[in-house]
Amino acid sequence: MTLSDLNISAQCREFKVELWACPHFLFVVMGFVMVSAIMATDYVSQRYTDQPEISALVVLGVTAVLFIISHIIVQSFERVARAARAQAEFIAIVSHQLRSPLTAIQWFIESLQADPKNCPPPFCENLSVIHEHSQRMMKLVNELLEVNRIEEGRFVLKATPGSLLELTKQCIRDWAYIASQMQVRIELKAPAVIPQSLFDTSHTRWVVENLINNSIHYARPDTTVRIRLEERAGELFWSATNQGTGIASKDTKRIFEKFFRGSESSKLQTEGSGLGLFIAKSIIQAAGGKIGFASQENQETTFWFTLPTTIIK
Repeated sequence: MTLSDLNISAQCREFKVELWACPHFLFVVMGFVMVSAIMATDYVSQRYTDQPEISALVVLGVTAVLFIISHIIVQSFERVARAARAQAEFIAIVSHQLRSPLTAIQWFIESLQADPKNCPPPFCENLSVIHEHSQRMMKLVNELLEVNRIEEGRFVLKATPGSLLELTKQCIRDWAYIASQMQVRIELKAPAVIPQSLFDTSHTRWVVENLINNSIHYARPDTTVRIRLEERAGELFWSATNQGTGIASKDTKRIFEKFFRGSESSKLQTEGSGLGLFIAKSIIQAAGGKIGFASQENQETTFWFTLPTTIIK
């Protein structure tokens, strides 16, 4: 634990509770009370050895104080837990309510775009912009629903035979246009053949696309995003490295937190909800793998994950 971890006032502000209702502060207070109680009890016991009733009163008094503080701490945790629960329920309800109209909007737009008679050039250009924004909103809604499933324990992976190499190649092709628009190249380094294995294809694709997307958007122009895939002792190791702004040292501890966006994202004005890496970590950990990163400020950043797969012979 570092000194920054003991910044109690900042932690209480993050929970949006008063100091006397903040669990972190109350734990510190309880620690001081316990130490003081031990010292006081020892002093009274030594001073009044011939008057046990005084020692008993001191012990009873200390016990009462500790009970009161413990009760306040429990109530504080319940208050924070209820607030978190209410927030999760609100997000889930709003996300479900938004999904249906967004799906309908996308369906109508795609129907109009499919018929050239109903989609003259100026009108079609406006429709494309609307469609792009509706897709962005749908992506956010899907992310919120995924987070809700993760936090409620309804997150399930379904492993099927597949090739992580082919999946990665498909994702690279899908993101090649965006990379070219941002003057970034994508390079894949992998063996010619990697055996098929068992993993959840759709969720793993989500992780790969998210890491490729981040690598592209945080890379400097005229640089290369290097993607690496190899088999290591029964595990598949995947990584993406870019040359860019890197991750600020103050952000490294929070990079996988829900809704967290690093300081560099505001400087570069990149879009995002702060949910991508949180969901990616949840997916990889649920699959029994590991995920992490290594970064040097203003140089390069590598995000990697492993999957403990069953190789299909």
